[in-house]
Amino acid sequence: MIHLLCDTHIFLWLATGQLHRIRRKTLELLRDFDNPCYLSVVSVVESEIKMAIGKLNFFHDWEIARAKNSCLWLNYESRHALALRNLPLIHRDPFDRMLAAQALAEDFTLVTADESLLAYPIKILRA
Repeated sequence: MIHLLCDTHIFLWLATGQLHRIRRKTLELLRDFDNPCYLSVVSVVESEIKMAIGKLNFFHDWEIARAKNSCLWLNYESRHALALRNLPLIHRDPFDRMLAAQALAEDFTLVTADESLLAYPIKILRA
């Protein structure tokens, strides 16, 4: 069993049917009910901010999209914020850093296509 945390773009690809952008093996792991899949509230915040400033169009209901893709919610908690101290300042995107901190604190595997996240001391599953 692998606990999978979706990077924001991965969840958006799942929710909008852009499955061709995800490697077959990665998609199989995401679809395997033995591997819990998580959507962080950090991804929702990031997406809502990007929609507000016109950088993203995602007009789906988050709860429906989450349930349709069999993802569990992952709230951002104090232990996640404190885990930021254990991450080198490699990537300046605050949302990516918060997701990496969640993966570190929870010992989850972050599913991403973002090569810059590979430098963090976390488990990564490439999309």
